[in-house]
Amino acid sequence: MKRFLLGIVALAATFWPGAASALDPGRSLQQFKHRRWTLEDHAPSGIRSITQAADGYLLLGASDGVYRFDGVSFELLPRPGKALRNDEVVSLLPRRSGEVWVNYDSGPAGVYRDGTLTDLGGERPLGVAVEAAEDGAGDVWFGLYSGLANLARYSNARWQAIGAESGLNAEPVYEIVPSKEGVTWVLTAHTLQYLRKGETQFQPTGEFFPRGAALTADEKGGIWISDNYRGTRRLPDYLHGAGAPARPTGPLPVVEQAVRHIIVDRDGAVWGATQSRGIFRVAKPDPGGEATAVKDEEVFGFKEGLTSDIAHTVYEDREGNIWVGTTMGLDQFRASNVVTEPSVPPRSYFGYALVNGADGRLYVMDASTLYVVAGDAAPKVLASGFVHPETVCESQDGSIYLTMKDDMVRLTGGAVTHVKLPPDHVDFEGCVEDERDGFWFTLGNAGAAHLGEKGWSLYPLPADRLEAWAGPLKSTPDGVIAYFYTRGLIRIDVEPTKLVASEAEIGIGQIAALYMNDGGLMAGGRYGLARVRGDRIERVTSEGRPWLESVQGIAQTKGGDTWLFGAKGLVRVQTRSLEAAFSDPRAPLAFDLFNMDDGVPGPLGAVGTSRDILAASPDGRIWLATTEGLAWLDPAHLSRNRLVPPVTIAGLIANGKRYPNPHELKLQAGVADLEIHYTALSLSIPDRVRFRYRLDGVDRDWVDAGSRRQAFYTKLGPGSYRFHVMAANNDGVWNETGAMLSFTVPPTFVQSPLFLALCAFGMMLLLWALYTLRVRQVSLQMRRRLDERLAERERIARELHDTLLQGFQGLVLRFQAATESIPVSHDARRMMETALDQADSVIVEGRDRVKDLRSANSGGGLTDALSEAARRLAPDNIRTTIVQEGAARELLPWVFDEVLRIGEEAITNAVRHSGATAIDVELTYQSRHLRLSIRDNGIGIDPAIAHAGRAGHFGLVGMRERAHGIRGQFAIFSRPLAGAEVTLTVPAAIAYKTVGGSLMSRIRRTLSPAGRTK
Repeated sequence: MKRFLLGIVALAATFWPGAASALDPGRSLQQFKHRRWTLEDHAPSGIRSITQAADGYLLLGASDGVYRFDGVSFELLPRPGKALRNDEVVSLLPRRSGEVWVNYDSGPAGVYRDGTLTDLGGERPLGVAVEAAEDGAGDVWFGLYSGLANLARYSNARWQAIGAESGLNAEPVYEIVPSKEGVTWVLTAHTLQYLRKGETQFQPTGEFFPRGAALTADEKGGIWISDNYRGTRRLPDYLHGAGAPARPTGPLPVVEQAVRHIIVDRDGAVWGATQSRGIFRVAKPDPGGEATAVKDEEVFGFKEGLTSDIAHTVYEDREGNIWVGTTMGLDQFRASNVVTEPSVPPRSYFGYALVNGADGRLYVMDASTLYVVAGDAAPKVLASGFVHPETVCESQDGSIYLTMKDDMVRLTGGAVTHVKLPPDHVDFEGCVEDERDGFWFTLGNAGAAHLGEKGWSLYPLPADRLEAWAGPLKSTPDGVIAYFYTRGLIRIDVEPTKLVASEAEIGIGQIAALYMNDGGLMAGGRYGLARVRGDRIERVTSEGRPWLESVQGIAQTKGGDTWLFGAKGLVRVQTRSLEAAFSDPRAPLAFDLFNMDDGVPGPLGAVGTSRDILAASPDGRIWLATTEGLAWLDPAHLSRNRLVPPVTIAGLIANGKRYPNPHELKLQAGVADLEIHYTALSLSIPDRVRFRYRLDGVDRDWVDAGSRRQAFYTKLGPGSYRFHVMAANNDGVWNETGAMLSFTVPPTFVQSPLFLALCAFGMMLLLWALYTLRVRQVSLQMRRRLDERLAERERIARELHDTLLQGFQGLVLRFQAATESIPVSHDARRMMETALDQADSVIVEGRDRVKDLRSANSGGGLTDALSEAARRLAPDNIRTTIVQEGAARELLPWVFDEVLRIGEEAITNAVRHSGATAIDVELTYQSRHLRLSIRDNGIGIDPAIAHAGRAGHFGLVGMRERAHGIRGQFAIFSRPLAGAEVTLTVPAAIAYKTVGGSLMSRIRRTLSPAGRTK
């Protein structure tokens, strides 16, 4: 699809009328815009062939290979293969298929396709092709200078040698030109022959010329020939019996003056490349077939600016530009809107002055000569021989006043009259005629002088310490107003002179131009435009509008345009838009800019001159003067480039690796920094091509890249991306389709989902480890506190047993001995025995309590202890079941006691309050916790009682306190008439004496059948 679109663009460029600029045959070679690229600009040397590929690149066949050129940079295309050879290109052949065939001096041909060079493949050529052409049938003809024949045809992928049997002259073939009628014209060293369609024998024309002729066809099918003997001409109608011109007699021109190559451009002008005098151009060749004299040719060689006098080839691209390949580089000729006027010498040390005459003519003054422009004719000399001219102005009667350092003259027709200078003469800086037929001259710091019927009158400036020199001046309805540097606008035709507006009030810096129109007095300065209307001053400054910097020329046309000449070049704005901008500086102000790329011959002169350097002539042309010469622009015939520029992505650099002509790319993993090179194939003024680009997923909107042809991205993550770029040509015609590049950045291992999952898993493990460590720390602290409590309980038990109980036991023995001494019949003995029995009961109960203070058995007998408690607490009519899940683990003593007490309390509550007939006890040993569950099938527990316990009873409260003491989770689940369930869950780190083993081993231990008992 991309190749198809490029082909459509190429066809549109070729056949769409007005799509590209034309080279006006009325202009001379000097009036075209010439640009060159030499070896210093990295241009290739020895350019022998030029063509434009279907993708829009200009291909250059040079001494070291094929280069492609986008108007900005040259790129040498690598030739496939590694064999030692000569890579000099002798010819390039564009095919209708869009391919370009490359013929090397070393032999085998190459093919330019999709931005790269490949081998032609298949059967090899019969020799080295010095010239190649494709006929209407798609067959390729090769002129050979080595091999079995001097001509070959490539048809149906096979080579056919054409030799003497075909009637072809046995000389080297220099040119092959297939015509629209199907005739193949062949130019050899000295003769011209042709082969009709369908025939096998070449026919002679009778032409004979010195070696070095060139042949081409124009757009209408006419065949043109040029040699250094008869010149440039269209061929006679040899196909219908026309006779050949007489064979030349006498000495023939030397070979070094040979014509190498010619073309006929789209306007009918003939361009030719020569071996020793650069290029020539015949602007309007005679279509009748007669030879055009050499003296009518325009020649452009090294001294005129061509890269070399040895030119090899000439080519016209789709935009109408003419390209020339020489031994030293590349040259371009194109139409420019601003045309240098060759009749006025360039680089006048005086500069130039333009004066609009009252008679409708335009006057031009340079360093020594006064010219006049009438109509659309070129300037003609009116008078010359002047020395150091300073000012020039015209009176209403058509006379011209011209001042010099020590002289003043008046020119009336052809007569020159000297005018007496004013007393104490100083240099004149400007002049203008007022409405009373008098002339005003500015004299710098001395003020002004008036020349009238009574002679000279002086008008000094007000006395102050400000240094001043005069700038432009104008005659206005309010008087003659002149600008003086540092002071401002001063009316000089009154005495004393009057300040109209100071420089600070005007607000645009030093003023270089004044222009009077119906809207007021307009001034151009360093920082834009100002307009003075009575006491009101309006401005349009250069802030945000750099094209308004240093305005030195102002002119307006009847067509409604205002022209400004400033630091950036020549600018056109609509007068009504400018009026709106004066009223509202925020109003939009569209403009057209013409600078040196458009043919402006050079930069502005020094600021401060009083001369007009911009003027509109009566024929509508805009004239302008720079330091380098005089030029004009015709607004009615502006050249516009309407050709949509092809856009292509030339390369991509990722982490230092270059991918030329990329399409679908899969980059290396981990690529983060990208550099994308793109270009637009608009070759007329490539510096004015503008680009916009966007990378989907990165850029929110289009990035305005200006003329930059690279896009840079850093820190790209893995993923799929699409890069879009569009471009506009030098006249703002956008290719909004542009070009697109898709590429993928694979993730590295550390960017892959697997790595992220591993990181997440590792983080979970780390959190689990931290949690486990914290639990162990808390458990250790708790164990220490519980150990302390247990030790304290055992100490108290020992103290009670060793002191209180032993003391009670001693007292009982003493009371027992005393009781024995009392008679049996005595009531006191009976009372003492009763008291002693009660004391024994208290001692037994106290011993039991002391026993409870000491740690119970913490072995694997928790299940047995619960069974014993159930047997002891539950009557025979209540069925009790004890189930153990998992292998029994040794519990910490205090945990054993608390769990057992909670179980006993739960069984007791079920027996006393639930009315249950069955109680199920389930004890589960798991790797992460110990769980006790006691269920009954009774009437259930009221939710309020389950939450806060029964008033005056502390069973439930005690169970919760015991569970909290061992960091357990205690819960009661109950539904009316559906029984109740009491659960206790204690963390393994709290419950078990030892907590260890791998996670998998704990899982296996938990799931093992051996871990389940009943």
